[in-house]
Amino acid sequence: MKEPKNIYHTLSTKCLALCILLLAACTSDDSTSPATGSAISLSAAVEGPQTRAGQEGCIDDGVLRTTGFGVFANSATEGYSSGWLSNGEVSYAGSVTDELGEVHIHPNLWSYGTSKDWPADGSISFYAYAPYVAAGSGTKGITAIDASNADAPAISYQVGTKPSECVDLLWGIRGTTGLPWTATTLAATGGNVLFTFHHAMAALGYHVQAIVDKNNNLTDPGDKSETGYLGTNCKVTIKSIKLQCTSGSLYQTAKLNLHNTVAYTPLWSNQAGSLTEFTISGDEIDPKLLDPAPAATDASIRDNLMNVSSITGVTESANSQLVIARNGTTDKEQCWMFIPEAGDKDYTVTVEYYVTFLTATGHYTRLDYTGANAGKATISGLELKPDTKYYLNLVIGLHSFYLDVTATDWQEQTVPVSVTIEQGTSASESLARGVRNEN
Repeated sequence: MKEPKNIYHTLSTKCLALCILLLAACTSDDSTSPATGSAISLSAAVEGPQTRAGQEGCIDDGVLRTTGFGVFANSATEGYSSGWLSNGEVSYAGSVTDELGEVHIHPNLWSYGTSKDWPADGSISFYAYAPYVAAGSGTKGITAIDASNADAPAISYQVGTKPSECVDLLWGIRGTTGLPWTATTLAATGGNVLFTFHHAMAALGYHVQAIVDKNNNLTDPGDKSETGYLGTNCKVTIKSIKLQCTSGSLYQTAKLNLHNTVAYTPLWSNQAGSLTEFTISGDEIDPKLLDPAPAATDASIRDNLMNVSSITGVTESANSQLVIARNGTTDKEQCWMFIPEAGDKDYTVTVEYYVTFLTATGHYTRLDYTGANAGKATISGLELKPDTKYYLNLVIGLHSFYLDVTATDWQEQTVPVSVTIEQGTSASESLARGVRNEN
């Protein structure tokens, strides 16, 4: 077997178009059957992952039913203008283990406390976010709730410094308009206020794949041979992955105004702070992929690694291995969560890893691709958009290094993306100018 020289990466992005449709069933509009009498009804159905401050990582609809969502109500009608649903918790009153199926969560299974009737004459404006927190706390995720402006409640947010601290944030709108439920009446809703929640954040995760390739062909990610060799006579294990913003920086804090004025677009303000590097290592990496001894000269570690069944190493399955460790409490996916940035930025991705393999003499040897030998790729012109999830798909080969960019929405439909890629090698060789990908 030839000794590996390079790393082979593929970076792809996936758009995340997450909605929490507050319906009795999945429908294309924002109306359901009228509520009983004239009571105000709030309800929810979930089509994707959610998170909350204090509950990091991606959370599906079952977890949302344990966390609830927050609602603000404002009205000029007497008795409604103050003290009612000012960051009110809407909680699920049914069983959190209910199988939802096609009919998701019924309106009468969500409760905001004591029921309140619609005014006979007049209207109410509703603003919502998910998941619910009683008040901001700590230095990650939702750090403050500002209801001082009843027509524009806001959520203060701070980016986590590692994926296990990262928290998603969503805001609720009227699905048919992309704007908040303002000046809403019983006649217009039939009693049910039906929010659609969207991600205010940009999410980023890593997939990883390994190939045994026969040529140093930087433009052919399908150039494979010896499929199935990894895991039998060879293991690829990861020490760290660093994402570095090389053109400016990313925001650390910002405020999300729940009264957005551009349809389907989060209204961020007060952006501040400067973050440039985002590294995962140690227990932030899935233990099946994490190298057990990064310092690495101990022959027993090297020789026994192939027999450690809990460490599978990087396999040849594409887009199925999430590098970031899953949430330890919910077993849900963890991602970096970023405050969206207008405009393109440039990034460098650096991957430190080891290759342990069986030689012709029947002994295992270990190759170190860390430090100056780490694999690197440069991405130019990538914009981090809200309601979008990006995956950096890293493909580790034994002779080549390659990167491309793709994007899909939440329904796995391709979305155009255009970036300039510089693809290089491990062993600290110079980056070579790559092609501009336009999908």
